[in-house]
Amino acid sequence: VGSVRCVQEIALTEKRDKLLDQLSKLDARIGDIKSVSVNVDREIKTEYGGILERLHSAEGTKTVILQNDMASITKYISRIDAIFDTIDSYLQGDLQNDYVGFLTQFREIHEFIEFSATKPFKTKIDIVPHDLPRELTERRKLLEQVSQGANLLKLKDEIIWNLIQEKKKLSKIAEIDIDKAVQQEWNEWAKLISSYSEEIMKFQLICGFCGCPLDNISVNSLCSKNIERATANPFLKTPKQKLVFEDPPASFVGTQRHFFGKPCKGDEEIIIWHNMLSNLGSRTVSN
Repeated sequence: VGSVRCVQEIALTEKRDKLLDQLSKLDARIGDIKSVSVNVDREIKTEYGGILERLHSAEGTKTVILQNDMASITKYISRIDAIFDTIDSYLQGDLQNDYVGFLTQFREIHEFIEFSATKPFKTKIDIVPHDLPRELTERRKLLEQVSQGANLLKLKDEIIWNLIQEKKKLSKIAEIDIDKAVQQEWNEWAKLISSYSEEIMKFQLICGFCGCPLDNISVNSLCSKNIERATANPFLKTPKQKLVFEDPPASFVGTQRHFFGKPCKGDEEIIIWHNMLSNLGSRTVSN
């Protein structure tokens, strides 16, 4: 019995102390989990009942696993304590002189001592309180992101508004520039037309005798009105009857050649005057 007591002291006492220490660690971890759970519960209790239920469910799952480990260790410690009590009863208790009973249980006690001394147990606690669901914190972060997104949208709207206003300004400036360019183009065309008209007017000449216009046929033809008779010479009549501003040289009169000059009457008056001279010439020839 004494030798068994020594084996007990050496093999089981230290192991029992380690198991008790592990049990206290598990109990402390449960206390930590409950403490964190209470803090989180206080934050979300008034806002989200569903979040609270999910938190309690996660807490219960973790607690059940740890309590299961505690139950296994407690059961193991109880068996060790039972061995201690059995041995103490044979040493100092009622069974002190019951050697037959002791020898009967010796093999079982010895096997349990050896088994317990060498049996490993899990010392690492995988269940931690920090991964409890913190949906409220996540939602707050989400709300913060939404707020930041709203600020970005506001900034985007301001940028778009500024771009639209800038586009309107540029459109007005472009319209003004286009109007100026169009007006300038019209002015250039007006100047060109005026210049072209002036150049054309330089060649709009008529004969001072018969009033026929200058063209590719009349330029080399004979003038039926440029004769020697003074009565048929318009240059010898009053200025109101003249067809052109310039007077021909005296030697040019009677040569039956056209004398082209700038008309001194409007186009309609020139045509009327030309027809009148043509009729006068026809009567003179017939006489």
